Order: sequence, then C-alpha cells, then structure tokens
Amino acid sequence: MTDITVYRVRGDLQYGEVFPDSDKVSILDLSEISKEEWRNFSYKIKKFTVDVNIISFVSSDFIIDKKSYNILSPGLQSCGDLLPVQLAERIYWWFRCNDKYYDFIIEEELEGKCISEHEYWYSIKKYVFDLKKLENAPLIFQCKQKMTAMFCTDRLKNLAEENGLVGFSFEPLWNSREGGLKLEDIPVVGPEAIEAGKKLEMQWKQNAQKYGLLKEALKEK
Repeated sequence: MTDITVYRVRGDLQYGEVFPDSDKVSILDLSEISKEEWRNFSYKIKKFTVDVNIISFVSSDFIIDKKSYNILSPGLQSCGDLLPVQLAERIYWWFRCNDKYYDFIIEEELEGKCISEHEYWYSIKKYVFDLKKLENAPLIFQCKQKMTAMFCTDRLKNLAEENGLVGFSFEPLWNSREGGLKLEDIPVVGPEAIEAGKKLEMQWKQNAQKYGLLKEALKEK
C-alpha cells in the first residue's frame, strides 16, 4: 500500500496576502454569497505580497492564478467553488471549500482539547487519520473535528510541485507509516513570537527580490 501523508493546506503568508476591503465587504459576507450571485468586489493587497501562483486570502484561504486554475480546477471543482477575484487587469480564483465534512479522522485516538458537547476540537496536538478512507479522498477536504482547516494528501502537494506552483503551505500532520506528528502551538507573544516575526520579515524581503512585488506586476499590465 502507498505511503500517505496528510497536510493542512493554506496560502503561505511568507508570500503575502490579499483580503477584501473591509469598508465595503467582509469575509463573512463573501462566505455567504452563492456562486450564482457572486460578483467582483474591492480587495486590498498587502505591500509585501509577491507575484506567485497561490496567494493567501484572509490568512487561511487562498486564491490561485490562471496557471494554477488550469492545473487544479478539474480536482478542486468537486471540493468547493472557484470564484473569480479581479486584481487590476488580472483574474485569480478564490477556492471556497464546500460544507461537506468527511469522517477521515479517528476521533477517539486524537490528542488535544475538545468541546465535547459540540464535538469540536479547538486544539489538536496529534492527528490520526483512517488510511482506508483516505484512499478515495478529494483533492482538498474538511473534517468536522477541525472545521476551519483544509486538509489534503500528497496528491495535491505532488501536483503543485510537479507543475512548479508556488504559494501553498503544506503542514504535515500525519503519515501512514509514522503516525501523527506532534504539533506545537504557534507563539503569539514573547521572545519566540518576536523571532518568528523577524523570520517572516526576512522571508518577505527575499521573496520580493526573487519573485517581484505583486503591486508592481499589476501596474505593468
């Protein structure tokens, strides 16, 4: 049987971020608009955002460029909506995961903290997935134990790497051979948080030199 790894997938903040203009529309509003009623909205681009294929959209989601759309849309369309996001003359697509939650997680073997009456785990230190069920997993999926997270297997990671798509963050959570990987909380205060912030700033500068700033690329169109 093939070795499988499960990842948490999102846009990588080291490449920047795009978000809706909060004066005109919120992410909650966008989440509730049907695909049929979708229209173009006003967006803001953080100054350090670079010109890569996948860009973080409101931290945990992401938008994809035309190249990524052509490669990923056949697999993503069964997992959610691909909604157009226009930045200047360029079109991206926001992947909005559907509301289907899969039972791929073996809940009784999880390590973390759970609100039992709601069956929602607000802190998971170690994941455990059902290998048999993962064999037919969609390209991206969600599970009820962590409804705010999007997951994928090596299938998406390999597809992105084989086609040179830049911008995804793949955080490994579980491997069929090694089991769940111990996860650490991201520091938000103190020396570790300061050091993480400095590292991110350095990555922004390096990526700006390597890929160029998105705002500058949009001006050239």
